[in-house]
Amino acid sequence: MLHNTYVEYYIKNWKCGKLLLNKKRVQLICLIEKHILPRDDIYYFDEEQITNYIEYSETWYFELDEWEKFITPFIFLFHKEDDEPVFDEFVINMGRGGGKNGFISTLANYFISPLHGIDYYDVSIVANSEKQAKRSFLECFRVINKKSNEDLKEEFEAFKSSITGTSTQSVFEYKTSNASSQDGGREGAVIYDEYHEMEDSDIVDVFSGGLGKVDHGRQFFIGTKGFVREGYFDIKYRECEDVLNGLIEFGGVFPYICELDDLKEMDDPKNWAKANPALQEPLNKRGKRLFNKVKKEYDKLAHNPSGRAAFVTKRMNFIEDNMENSVASREEIMATNRPFFKL
Repeated sequence: MLHNTYVEYYIKNWKCGKLLLNKKRVQLICLIEKHILPRDDIYYFDEEQITNYIEYSETWYFELDEWEKFITPFIFLFHKEDDEPVFDEFVINMGRGGGKNGFISTLANYFISPLHGIDYYDVSIVANSEKQAKRSFLECFRVINKKSNEDLKEEFEAFKSSITGTSTQSVFEYKTSNASSQDGGREGAVIYDEYHEMEDSDIVDVFSGGLGKVDHGRQFFIGTKGFVREGYFDIKYRECEDVLNGLIEFGGVFPYICELDDLKEMDDPKNWAKANPALQEPLNKRGKRLFNKVKKEYDKLAHNPSGRAAFVTKRMNFIEDNMENSVASREEIMATNRPFFKL
């Protein structure tokens, strides 16, 4: 059997009722227990990389949430035969505010660091707009350039358009998703931020073409459900469903999808952790702040039902077929106005 502390802790907490998971995450755990953990003959966790990444992130950035520590070992899960990653695509889909951008900020910084140790492991973050593409990049830039972080300044050259790991010569850059103006490079990792806004696969085709020129190529797709139907998001979402339903072999794509199982669950905030792991009890400081914000948005639906579509899609990570004709009454919403968490 394969063993990893973070994976086992996450699964144990779900089984004993401390974690509320939606059906797709339960399916993911079942696949892991069936196809990955029993196969210590063909797979191995790189415990050194897992520990280095988590300690690096928590030293320079913030304490990682349980869901981030659960995904991390699978980023550094390898085949014994050729030392190649078991999963080279990670789909991370959850309600807004869950911490997706913070997670990829720490990953991008770690990938170009000497601790990762792969030369020329370039990282590109791609988004529809420059503002979105720069979000995680700027977080790394600011952390490195803090006056108190002299050790990081020695390891990285941080400029406003690129960050370079001086020992590995790996470069972290941000780019916009205009396929006609981009060329595939020699990336080690490509991160597609808010990929639900992509109308087609053109930009993915461009950047994925540059993978494989350095070791351990990976792609990360992060986002929340959006309003572009039959675009790239829907294509990727159906692929994830096929993986989770056993129609596609479990390997290559790692689908971590957080969403409500039924829209009726929206009216009980205890269920919101299904769509957003940052709202999992017990709430930390950031979780309490996010919960209060989401709760205020929910309460406003009683007076402004036109905001329902955005709330359902962005906060609950759920696509409602008929937004206009499915609005909760004020009485239904007000009936939920009671304490839900012990803060």
